[in-house]
Amino acid sequence: MAFSFIHTGDLHLDSPLAGLSAHGDARAEAIATAPRRAFQALVDTALDRGVDAVLIAGDLWDGSWSDVSAGLFVQRQAARLREAGIATIAILGNHDAQSRVTDRIRAIDAMTVLCAERPQTVTVGPAKIHGMSFATPAVTENLALKYPDAVPGAFNIGLLHTMLEGAEGHAPYAPAKLTDLAAKGYDYFALGHVHARAILMAEPAGRGGTVAYCGVLQGRDVGEPGPKGAYHVRLAMGEPADVTPIDFDYVLWATLKIPVADDGSFRTALDGALREAAEARAAIVAVRIVLEGASAAHDRMIAQRADIVEKVLLAAEGASDRLMVEKVVIDTRPRDPAPVALPAGFEGFLERAAADPALGAALGDVFDIVNAVPSGPARERLRARLAGYTALEDMRDATALAAPAVRRLAARLAERQS
Repeated sequence: MAFSFIHTGDLHLDSPLAGLSAHGDARAEAIATAPRRAFQALVDTALDRGVDAVLIAGDLWDGSWSDVSAGLFVQRQAARLREAGIATIAILGNHDAQSRVTDRIRAIDAMTVLCAERPQTVTVGPAKIHGMSFATPAVTENLALKYPDAVPGAFNIGLLHTMLEGAEGHAPYAPAKLTDLAAKGYDYFALGHVHARAILMAEPAGRGGTVAYCGVLQGRDVGEPGPKGAYHVRLAMGEPADVTPIDFDYVLWATLKIPVADDGSFRTALDGALREAAEARAAIVAVRIVLEGASAAHDRMIAQRADIVEKVLLAAEGASDRLMVEKVVIDTRPRDPAPVALPAGFEGFLERAAADPALGAALGDVFDIVNAVPSGPARERLRARLAGYTALEDMRDATALAAPAVRRLAARLAERQS
């Protein structure tokens, strides 16, 4: 006896891919349709591999769809699976919870959406699929504790949208512990919500089973780099799940960190990084390019930022027509910062400003002067001596009379530093 399925989730269909909207060329369509194209490719794979089910662990949308075409698209894809005898079973996550679009999602009759009132069990061949949808966008109780124990003699699979204990960077919805899931005795727990693909446990059902996050189907911004997709899972009695990742990247995100030499050169390193990025198997490779490191050319890099950005963009366009630059960041720093000598009496002036309420209110933007001092011992010494600095820093309503004085003092300080 065996059972095969695709574990997916966090589809976020029709979610805009951040940072690339300004590119108005022929690649824009591939970018705009990437989540839908990834889901269609997932359905194609399910049909090609003849799986028994496609399981969706929540967050089909971002809370709403903009037009009826989104619902029709999912209906068509689920209908293709149904015609081939493949069940599509989904739960709702925080982005598509009951208070937002549940009624419209449930209208997709080719897909079974498990209820939000209690855990529901659906039988698909030799498998029991257990799951529970979110009733509201923010579920804070441990839903896993409500799930039934494993049904003897069947494959048991749990569908759960959750942030497990220890996961970082996601809202703490339906929090649970790995031990809570292992205690159920399921063969496989198909998790959603965390966008990084990961297998957290890989044991036979008798020893806690396999627990995995499928990750986001299509990366949506530079914070979701690298291959994305789903899992193809095969179950056999008494064995750990056989889990194979499947990549469906149409837009692949990456950050390229490029060192800058003391003479300001970086082109050789940039060209090499661009060539490597262009080799990725994706329709579009979206990159953030970060020029970094300690360099004697730091000040010149900052002053010539616009020209440098233009050169980087031209280099990327020349490297491959599949490369798109999301952003260029100049993150260099001085190699040997010059010591800063503060003007005579400057610290005393700021101390008096902090001590005198009337003067302090008039110079609400005095923190700009302090921040004009480059990072280093001089600024820290100044901040330490200025007892009222924090209070002054919060005063952002400087009067028109104070603003010119602040500018003059900052200019004088800059002259002394040069």
